[in-house]
Amino acid sequence: MTFSLFNRIKQHALWGIILLAGGAVLPVQAFDPAPSTVQFTFEGCRNDGDPTLLADRNSLPNDDGNYTCQDPNTLGGADTPYTSGNLGKGWDELDLVPFRLIAENGDSAGVVTYDIRVAADNQDNGNAGYDQIVDVQIIGGGLDNDFSDASCTLVSVGAPVVTTQVTGGADDVVYRELRISQGPNTTCVIDWANRLAIGASQYPGSSLQAYVFEQEGFQQGRRTITIDVDENQAFGVRKDMAATVGDGIVWNMTKQATPTTLNLGNTCDTTQDNSAEATIRVEWSVIPTSGDAVRVVTNIYVANNLSREVVVDITDEIFGDIGAGEESLDVATFNGVSVPANSEVFVTHTFEAPLGVSGLNDVATATFKDPALPGVPAFPGQPLTTQFDLVQDGAGIQQVSGELTTATVSDTERLTGTGLSYFVSQVTGATGTFSGSYQLNTPLTPADPDLVWTSATQQPGECTDPNGCAVGFVEFTKTISAAAVTSTTGTLADWALLTASDGTMVESGTEQSPVQVTVTSSILVDLDVRLTVPALVAPNTLQCTVEVKNSSNELIETLTYDFNSPNNDITQTIDDIAPDVYTAEVTSCGTLVGETVKMVDLTLPAEPTLDDCSGQLAFVLVEPEPPAPVLAAVDKITMPAGEENGWTMTLRGPNTGANGIVLVTSDSTPGAYEVFQGQGGDFELVAGDYTVTETAREGWVQTASSGCEFTVTLPEDEGTTKQCSFTNKKLGTIIIHKLTKPKYGTGFSFSQNIEGSDDFMLDHGQSKVFEGVIPGNYRVTEIDPAPDFMLVDLVCTESEMANTQTNTLSRQVDIVLDPGETVECTYTNRENGMVKVKKLTNGYPTDDEWKFTLSGPGVNTYIVTPPNMFDFDGIKLTPYEKYTLCEVDIPYGWQSFWMVDINGDYYVDEKLRFENSSNDAPIDYYLKVSKLFNPDYGNMQSIYEDMSLCVNFMVKPGQTLFFQVDNRQVKKTEPVACYDKPIYGGYLTSEDLETHTYMLGGYHVDTCEEATEVLDKYASFGSADYLAAKLFSAKLHEQYGLTSCQQAQTAMQKSHSMLEQSGYSSYGYQPSRWSSWDANNLVRELDTYMSGYMCR
Repeated sequence: MTFSLFNRIKQHALWGIILLAGGAVLPVQAFDPAPSTVQFTFEGCRNDGDPTLLADRNSLPNDDGNYTCQDPNTLGGADTPYTSGNLGKGWDELDLVPFRLIAENGDSAGVVTYDIRVAADNQDNGNAGYDQIVDVQIIGGGLDNDFSDASCTLVSVGAPVVTTQVTGGADDVVYRELRISQGPNTTCVIDWANRLAIGASQYPGSSLQAYVFEQEGFQQGRRTITIDVDENQAFGVRKDMAATVGDGIVWNMTKQATPTTLNLGNTCDTTQDNSAEATIRVEWSVIPTSGDAVRVVTNIYVANNLSREVVVDITDEIFGDIGAGEESLDVATFNGVSVPANSEVFVTHTFEAPLGVSGLNDVATATFKDPALPGVPAFPGQPLTTQFDLVQDGAGIQQVSGELTTATVSDTERLTGTGLSYFVSQVTGATGTFSGSYQLNTPLTPADPDLVWTSATQQPGECTDPNGCAVGFVEFTKTISAAAVTSTTGTLADWALLTASDGTMVESGTEQSPVQVTVTSSILVDLDVRLTVPALVAPNTLQCTVEVKNSSNELIETLTYDFNSPNNDITQTIDDIAPDVYTAEVTSCGTLVGETVKMVDLTLPAEPTLDDCSGQLAFVLVEPEPPAPVLAAVDKITMPAGEENGWTMTLRGPNTGANGIVLVTSDSTPGAYEVFQGQGGDFELVAGDYTVTETAREGWVQTASSGCEFTVTLPEDEGTTKQCSFTNKKLGTIIIHKLTKPKYGTGFSFSQNIEGSDDFMLDHGQSKVFEGVIPGNYRVTEIDPAPDFMLVDLVCTESEMANTQTNTLSRQVDIVLDPGETVECTYTNRENGMVKVKKLTNGYPTDDEWKFTLSGPGVNTYIVTPPNMFDFDGIKLTPYEKYTLCEVDIPYGWQSFWMVDINGDYYVDEKLRFENSSNDAPIDYYLKVSKLFNPDYGNMQSIYEDMSLCVNFMVKPGQTLFFQVDNRQVKKTEPVACYDKPIYGGYLTSEDLETHTYMLGGYHVDTCEEATEVLDKYASFGSADYLAAKLFSAKLHEQYGLTSCQQAQTAMQKSHSMLEQSGYSSYGYQPSRWSSWDANNLVRELDTYMSGYMCR
């Protein structure tokens, strides 16, 4: 046996519905709202089993064929399911949910005719809601729920229309427009039903809503009822199949559960026992069969889980192979089968197939139809199908014995669902025994073993009826219960097995696919809303309303409180609402005041108890205080603070007179508003327009005002103070000073946004003053004075807060001028310097080409003469930075003589000496010029190569430093030896002394006599003269070709430094401080070098 369930579809399934896009309006007739004499009450039918939908059952329609619920008393009471609150969780998809509108007309002048719209959520976020609005009627003729006056007429019922214009509703809402007519002092009840669409259970919580709208625009006069939709499948179809061969009888067995679904109701409600009965009926019969055919028996079961009756058309087709492959063997049709609410019915199809048939299988098709709609159309998603394969799903073709067989029947029960229990209260029909010595009325839970009933041996009689003969049945009455405060869904599953004495077996349900009753229970809570008002004096009455909404801001209930004397304290209870957080708001209660919005959390803890099944809210409203006067007050704000007093304010408006009401400020506390005074105290304002003005004060500017023009509206503004504030800032001063180094710089331009946008110009020592400046942010920028000048300092002083920002690189100052403040900013520029060179050749300006380089910070250039007077294209030099001027590529045989102008009169007056012991020279602190030096000193270089001479210098601000460089050519004469002893194969000549500089410490050897004296005269070992002789000899060895190296250079440099530091200046000089030890060590290194052992 297999069971096929209804497949969900989510789509509009609206018969005859008009879909309106956007703001389209259906042009039927003008909408006439109900007059004020008509009051409405909107209700729906709650389905939780207490009370039941009808007096004798929990299913629809009623005996009159109407989809209305029971209401034994006149319009309302505890014994009717009708409510204006939530409709519970008992409704399933495709159920028809009854609604009604009670229209009570007062003492109107005559018959009134008006329009209303009944509506329901249709589609939201792809989920279907309600898809039909049907059976709109005013019930009369003495039928059930005939509550309407004879004058009540349903003039017209518009076609269903889908709109998107409902704010706070679903994406699409379906509605029907009704025109109603009724006489004065009458009550009309309009009934209708909304069908829940497939997919309605997907709406979260209680967000699926039905509506009544009293106005055409879907905004005003809106009434709402919410519903929770169960997720049970609406319909089901299952089947079984058996086949036998042989002469005799075939056993058949069927099983039904009634009802198919059980709602045990609200387990928070202590007045309910939260239990219900279900019956399981198993019937067995025999069918005669002959030995010349295979007897096939199929039972098709159709289930209706709705709360209303439906009809179904069933087609069953048997297939098999009788030699030519699978083919259809027989078709049976059962049309118009009525299926009551929450029940299952079956039909049986029998057929005799030829002997030798194989591959028997069966397909059943069921099409469920809605009898509530015109033409009884099929429900969405039809038909449903199920199939059965005799070999895979059943026992195959079984051989009967040919004798009259007996049988036993076993029935197995299993319960699932947290908090559920059941017991068997009655067994009728065949006799049998329960497993485990079970006794009737003993509760079982899902934790207990399956309960198995086994019949006594069943003995059939003779049967000749081809449709079969009943043999026996058993019917179990079972009571299923839910524990208190339990929300659950479970099943009571049942399957049966008949075993004949010849070994053939028949199943009705299996453990994998049983017959089952779906069991649900819910937890719904109660909310008490108490409202207390001041005691009333007869005959005074008061009506108040309280709206209660859930956490999704959906209206759950509108409570009406009617107070009289002495009844001033009323509590109303909203029963059976979903656990949630609820907000109650007193929406009307005369002129009473107090806290009108309160919230209560009725959500459940992990393990709820009965104490969690209710909650309370209490409102206490009182008479309002007598109306308080409307006053006007002003607050004076000054920047800087401390000058708030003495300002004149004038209030003008109704009753203020020709000159207004004048106030002179006297309270200097910040934020202190001073109230305008009349003759008898505070000046009280009447309705009208008012302004407050301030008398201007010199040296100040008003920068802000607030609330100084206002309108008094009564009674809305009673008890308020109209507050006006004025903010004034004291004007300030900005001063820009200009200084230059050296003095007397002129023509420096500045941009500014303090006064307009015009630039201004300053010379050294001048200032620009801006007076009466409004406090705020300003910017002053010096236009770049490069290349002649550079901004070297930018300083601002402020009399108030130090918040001005300076940027020397951008020459910009961002001034924050505070009220009353003076800001002074001083720009100091320093003039850049230059270098100028006069080039002579043998004492005269010539056109000879000589190359000079200039390097230093931001400078790396050169020039080739002529001209003989040059300044490197006027390049500007930064004062006090180190620059290097070089003459490069001086040919062998030329001597360069440098002089510099020290006092700035463009006449050279200082000769530069030569630093012959280093490739650099320090700048003299006073002269700002170094000695001449050879940048290649220390490198291996032939005396015949070109050489370079350089000088380091710096310029003062605005200075042009003047150099004169005279290159003179040495006369070429044959060298004459002035020392007759060879030195490393060479002889010292006078030309060597002219072209080389030999420095021994501070002693310059530049004559043959001095050279001979140093080299030949005896000196004591370790003395200064001895070290000088060795140093001079080492230098000549290097000059005449002895290979040099870094170690030799270091030894010669250390020897020179030791002589220089001791003050050695001539041969025979005896230094006062001398280390013979250090001198002897250096002598040994020099001897090692000259012997050729150091630099190999």
